[in-house]
Amino acid sequence: MTENSNHHMVVRAKFNFQQTNEDELSFNKGDLIHVTRLEEGGWWEGTHSGKTGWFPSNYVREVKSSEKPVSPKSTTLKSPPKGFDTSAINKSYYNVVLQNILDTEGEYSKELQDILSNYLRHLQTSEKLSPTNISYLLGNLEEICAFQQILVQSLEECTKLPEGQQRVGGCFMSLMPQMKSLYIAYCANHPSAVNVLTQHSEELGEFMEMKGANSPGILVLTTGLSKPFMRLDKYPTLLKELERHMEDYHPDRPDIQKSMTAFKNLSAQCQEVKKKK
Repeated sequence: MTENSNHHMVVRAKFNFQQTNEDELSFNKGDLIHVTRLEEGGWWEGTHSGKTGWFPSNYVREVKSSEKPVSPKSTTLKSPPKGFDTSAINKSYYNVVLQNILDTEGEYSKELQDILSNYLRHLQTSEKLSPTNISYLLGNLEEICAFQQILVQSLEECTKLPEGQQRVGGCFMSLMPQMKSLYIAYCANHPSAVNVLTQHSEELGEFMEMKGANSPGILVLTTGLSKPFMRLDKYPTLLKELERHMEDYHPDRPDIQKSMTAFKNLSAQCQEVKKKK
């Protein structure tokens, strides 16, 4: 597969095309499509009306530079003052949203580390609960915490690149199989953790407060163990906001859209797993 990264090809539809698969792109005759990937074999990937998908290359023709219209985004606006760079503002918002994703990933990572180092690891060496109950409380939180540090590092590396080369969606998609495995395992264990929290709320609350947690200590622990679900639910909204401020033909747009869908599906799967327990 060849990414069309050197210049952004725009094509016009010669015929109507109706998708038959989820990853295809529907359009009408005359529609303009920004090509994001060229591949030999008759199918290209492109973006139209905020959606990205595959389409047959013989249904379109390339639009020459002289034919290219003004970006659809700017047609709904009044003409900006001379010298006013609207694309710069969009890029600025993109960078703000991206930095927000990075900052909140870092905060979430620190929250996981804090609950492990300040409370749960101390609980392991105490005799407050049986080893079985402690393992229910912990679940695979250590593994999620270690993974989260890898994710933060990957995103930090991504943000160091020029905007056109940043692959935030690509980063999430490459780590998605591991993420899915970790979070589904955590969800499957969580009902057992809740049982331990309920049955031993008094001694756990005392232990948490003894280790410096605000009163009621049991609430601090319960909230801490819910952090992975809370974070998981935020990903689609964060990525949607990032997509909103991307260039239409940004090469990461398809993976951003796939990431949003993947996170929605993962959240739904986690809910189902918890219900079955």
